[in-house]
Order: sequence, then C-alpha cells, then structure tokens
Amino acid sequence: DGNLSLMAVGDGYVWGESGSKPVYRRLEGFAQPGAPAAPYSPKVTPGSGKNSLYWTAGTGAATYNLKRATTSGGPYTTIASVVGATYNLPYADTSVANGTVYYYVISAVNPGGESPDSGEVSAMPQAAPAAPGNLSATAVSGTQIVLSWTNNSANNYGVSIERILGTSGTFTEIARAL
Repeated sequence: DGNLSLMAVGDGYVWGESGSKPVYRRLEGFAQPGAPAAPYSPKVTPGSGKNSLYWTAGTGAATYNLKRATTSGGPYTTIASVVGATYNLPYADTSVANGTVYYYVISAVNPGGESPDSGEVSAMPQAAPAAPGNLSATAVSGTQIVLSWTNNSANNYGVSIERILGTSGTFTEIARAL
C-alpha cells in the first residue's frame, strides 16, 4: 500500500513493512549530520584602531572562526573563535593598525566540521580626524553670518556645522560642508 509500518532507521535507509511485505527504502531529502552552513552577509565597519565584524548566522553553528589577512584572497589567519550564541554581537578586532587594509572571512564550526568561508569583506581603520581650527564668524546681515575655518585633517569627509539657540541647550546640526 506504499505506507511503512513497524519502521527501523539506520545508515540512510528505513526498514519496515508495507502491508504485509517487508521493504526498505533509502532516506532522501533529509539533512545529514555534518558541517554547518557558512555564515552569510558579512559586514565590517572601520573605526579608530579597530574593525567591527558583523554577520548573519548559518544553521547549526556552535562557534564561528574569524579570519583575517592583509592581502585580498588570503592567506587568512584565525584571529578569534566566537561562541555561536553571541554571533549577533559585533566582534571588535582591536589588533589592527590605522591606515592598513584588512580582509576578513568567517566560517562556522560544529562537531561535524567547519563550513566553507563566507564571502570576503575589507576595511581600513582610521584615526579620528583632527578638529577644524581658526574658526571665525562674520555678520553679513541681521539674519546671516559667514563662517570660515582651517581644515586640520587629511582624513575627514566633511565638517558638521552645529548651532545652539541661547546660552544653554543642545547643539543641532544645521549644515554639512565637504
């Protein structure tokens, strides 16, 4: 009748009875124990003296191996193993030098083995830019002023211009200058 009863499972097969006939069938379409799926969507965010790594978990991981190289494509060195339960927290790689590009891959590990590496991501940590100097403000009219300053940094992406109304309160960004 096609339905198995009195089943026993082992070595990728199931044995049992179909109606009154003994039969066995190969199990297909079931995940076999083994290495976990690779992590995906890795991301790295640079900071001053650090790179923060994020990723999306693959299935079945107990730990994640974080690997780093200074050349795209490796060879990679494992810099940390992170417990799978904490994968969603960024890992801060603080053993980096500002101004050097680092390349990262991540693999998942469980008792069945290690996954392939994730896709490669890269980042270059940078020191915080120096503050602008020599700020001056010149009144042009009762409602307009001209600001000027000296850019004291070679690694900034612009300047945020903020103001405060009155003598206390919170500064609010009113413009950005590139």
